[in-house]
Amino acid sequence: KSYLKLIDNCTIGNKMDIDVDYIKENGYAVMPNFLTPDEVNQLQDLCDNSPVAMGETWAGEDRKSEYLPDLDPNAYMHWWSYNMSEHAIVQQVKDKIKPMADKCFNGEFEQLGGDFKVTNPSSGYMYCHFDTPYRHDRWANDFGEDIKGMQFGIALDKFDDVSGGTRILPGSHKKVYHKTDMDSRKHDEEFLRHGVTMELEPGGLFCYHSRTMHSTMPNNSDTPRRLMLLLHLWNDPKFRQELREEEDQC
Repeated sequence: KSYLKLIDNCTIGNKMDIDVDYIKENGYAVMPNFLTPDEVNQLQDLCDNSPVAMGETWAGEDRKSEYLPDLDPNAYMHWWSYNMSEHAIVQQVKDKIKPMADKCFNGEFEQLGGDFKVTNPSSGYMYCHFDTPYRHDRWANDFGEDIKGMQFGIALDKFDDVSGGTRILPGSHKKVYHKTDMDSRKHDEEFLRHGVTMELEPGGLFCYHSRTMHSTMPNNSDTPRRLMLLLHLWNDPKFRQELREEEDQC
C-alpha cells in the first residue's frame, strides 16, 4: 500500500476509521480533516495560552542548549506545555480518538498526554527516537504482536517539509535499532533518505506505533508549528507494573 492509499483507507463514507493491520505492517497511519475547523480553532487558542512546562533553549555561544522549565516561549527552539486534559476541548478530542485506540489495543488501553508541542521558526532540531515504552531498553527491541504504545498527534498548523512536520521511518518498528546508535546519529542519513513527513493541514491526525523511529523536523517557516500529542499505552497490569518500575529508575 502506498502513502496515499492509506489516506483513502482511513475515511469510509463520512466515518473515520483506522487500519490496524497497516499500522502493524508500516508503523503509522494518517487521517486528514480529523477535526472540524471549530475544534482546531479551540485547540489553537488553548495552545497559545498554555504555559510552558519544559523546553530546549536556543544554543548559546558555546553551541550548547539546555532543557529548562517555565521560560518565555520565544526562549526555546521547541517546548512542551503542561497536560491540558482538564479542558473540555482536549477531552472532546480524546473521546474522538478512543474508537481508533480501542481497535489498536483490543480495548485494553489508557489515554495519557494531552499536551502541546511547539517548534519555533528557525529551529534546526532533529532527534530520531522511540516513544514510551520502547524508549526503555527493556522493550527497545520488543517485536511482540501486542502494541504496547501508540502516539496520536493532531496538527494545529500546516505540516510539510518547510514547517518541519513530524517525520517517521516506515517499517522501522520491525527492525533492530539501539538507542545509543540513534543518540550518536548513526541512523540520521537513513532517516532522511527513507523517512516520510506527515503532510497535513490543521486538524489532520497522524498516529504511529511508539517503536517507529520518528522526529520533529527543522522549522524553516516564519511561524511556530503547533501540535497536540496524546500517548496511549497498553493497559495490561503486568506490563504497567514493569513500566512503573522502569520509569521510577529514570
